[in-house]
Amino acid sequence: MEKIRGVIGVILFENEENGYKICILDCDGKNVTARGILPYVHPGETIEAEGRWQESDEYGPQFMIESYDTFMPENQEDIVTFLQSDLFAGIGEVTAIAIVEKFGGDTIDIIKNHPEEIATIKGISEKKAQSISDTYNEYSQLYETFRFCARFGIKMSSASAIYSKFGHDSVDVITDDPYILTEKISGFTFAEADKIAMSLDIPYNSAKRINAGILWQLDLIVSEGGHLFYPYSELVLIAAGQLGVNEDEVENCLEILSKEQKIVIETVEPYGKVVYQQRIYEFERFVKSKFDKLSDESFPFERNFFEDAIDSFEKSENITMGDMQKKAVEMAGTKGLLVITGGPGTGKTTIIKAVTRYFDMLGLKTVLTAPTGRAAKRITESCGKEARTIHRLLEVKYNPEEDESRELKFKKNENDPLDADVIIADETSMIDIILMYHLLKAMKFGARLILVGDKDQLPSVGPGKILADLISDEKYPRVVLDEIYRQSSESLISLNAYKINHGQLPELNDREKDFFFIPCRTADECARFVTDLCCERLPKAYGFEPVRDIQVITPTKQGPCGTKALNRDLQSKLNPKDIFKKEKKFSDQLFREGDRVMHIRNDYELEWERTDDALSGGVGVFNGEMGIIQDIQPKTSRFIVEFDDERYSVYNSKNINEIELCYAITVHKSQGSEFDCVVIPLFNVPYMLMSRNILYTAITRAKKFVVIVGDRNTMKRMIANNKVQFRYTNMGVKEAPAAIDEFGYEMLEEQGDAYDLE
Repeated sequence: MEKIRGVIGVILFENEENGYKICILDCDGKNVTARGILPYVHPGETIEAEGRWQESDEYGPQFMIESYDTFMPENQEDIVTFLQSDLFAGIGEVTAIAIVEKFGGDTIDIIKNHPEEIATIKGISEKKAQSISDTYNEYSQLYETFRFCARFGIKMSSASAIYSKFGHDSVDVITDDPYILTEKISGFTFAEADKIAMSLDIPYNSAKRINAGILWQLDLIVSEGGHLFYPYSELVLIAAGQLGVNEDEVENCLEILSKEQKIVIETVEPYGKVVYQQRIYEFERFVKSKFDKLSDESFPFERNFFEDAIDSFEKSENITMGDMQKKAVEMAGTKGLLVITGGPGTGKTTIIKAVTRYFDMLGLKTVLTAPTGRAAKRITESCGKEARTIHRLLEVKYNPEEDESRELKFKKNENDPLDADVIIADETSMIDIILMYHLLKAMKFGARLILVGDKDQLPSVGPGKILADLISDEKYPRVVLDEIYRQSSESLISLNAYKINHGQLPELNDREKDFFFIPCRTADECARFVTDLCCERLPKAYGFEPVRDIQVITPTKQGPCGTKALNRDLQSKLNPKDIFKKEKKFSDQLFREGDRVMHIRNDYELEWERTDDALSGGVGVFNGEMGIIQDIQPKTSRFIVEFDDERYSVYNSKNINEIELCYAITVHKSQGSEFDCVVIPLFNVPYMLMSRNILYTAITRAKKFVVIVGDRNTMKRMIANNKVQFRYTNMGVKEAPAAIDEFGYEMLEEQGDAYDLE
């Protein structure tokens, strides 16, 4: 290991995400190219670095920095350079020279401790002088936090969040209890906190560590497993194994956490003793109670009025409704709660339109909503009545500076309920326990709730399985639609979805139809076919616009047929490199103007404006919203994205990780959306994703056209495998799982014909 000391001159490259820099150091008059993790250093500062030399064919010798210390500028020339850095906004060369000429080597001390003297210089007000001093002192404290965090490999974004939360006390707080970061800093993992704790010699069996480990494990159980609780004995075994401690120590800490009201320990039959997160316990208890109350409510019903309303609706739409559709409208008119479920083509949208029209005739105010923007847009277009996402309907209110829990909050609640007599929510399979809790809290007294969805699609990404639980319990009013109204003579999509859902092979490759299968022998061949279909064949043969009309939906992220590789392939063909298109690489993704992207997590603070009305805007962009990158400013890492509903938002280096290319998306990300044409690659599908409801969900995203590309045996195995991911909940019909595999899937008896696997 060697040491060098020099003054930072020019910064050639900077990664704002992790603080990596390439810079020129002036080492006693000799310029040295150095690179490494150098958060919050600026031109003019002196650094003393340890590292090693590396020879580059292109750039010559470079010093690879592994650790370093910084020192304030030591001579007047370096102080002038430091004052002109981007740390001090508004100080140019003339002002910097004037300050240094007056105070010389004492400049830094004057700025730090006597800002009033800076105000004696012409052009610098007392306010500006104080601002310069505050900036420097804030920088000094921030730098100490960043340097401390850098010792443990903590990302700059996390270090910045730590400083925003704990301020000048950041280092002391982390030293006292690094595990507090998993609770207070979004995205900070237990493993990261554990690494810090081990370096600080915190005992591996300390209560702080075990408590944090239990809470982290419970959070994974909720966020990744979708469970609302977990069996006590299994949690003890998992936590003890993960933490390397005795089971008795885990049980003692579970009692501590229960007394601190961070968890709830309760008996739920047939599972026995279970453990909840405190908040999830409260959510589930409220949702279950509210559903019970709503299902007990009934409303007066006039048969003649109802029949006249149905007759009027059928004439206006030029259709004849089926018996189950009419029954659904009638039950909607009489029940406080109604669940309507059915696959594609079974008439759910027609029912929503008829119910809305019926309530309009009764003089009741109906509100339409859905979990995603694309689903809400689809209802709006099909029903002719505005639908909003649940988040926008409830009006997100989120301020992490004021809310330590980082919990989702809304303006609409029991104190300020929604002005709606009837709430109709579509795509209910996507609604988790948390969002349902807030929707129910915002219903005014006497309002009715109609939940519409497909019980056979994937459950919500978040915890719970609301729709499946409601349908499984006969005490809740429900209508199950199983008659297909889109006839097979018109489309094979609905028919094949029905067949697959019942364990039968689909009808394929009728040239007059809209459902095709293309066999491939290798994953690479499959990927090439997918790219060729999207870029050439389908647009030429059927007139689909390749970027907006065609969507690749794949079960997996990895491999040649996963989203990562396919997005690179499709980007290179559909939006190739062009001297007139600006681009910027962020992490492992290259973004280019014209790229199709998806927002991948709920951001309750991201502002948006209407494309056609700069005065019309709001806050909140949510998981699954799609759009096009209209502008990239590489130097400032500023991205402008226009979404499909003609809103646009501005992204920067702090939140650019909230968007990703979406020429290809996973099946889970496709929920709640519909696309004109869907291309589904099936090759080397991981075991845990090779299930019937994965394939069923992908197919039902298509409105006009489906092409499956890949291995016929993979398709057959997916259709044959009727496994479902088991989730522990205390709603619906509760049965102990017969058999659970290592991935948490309940293995059910296979249905359908025997498959002649090739």
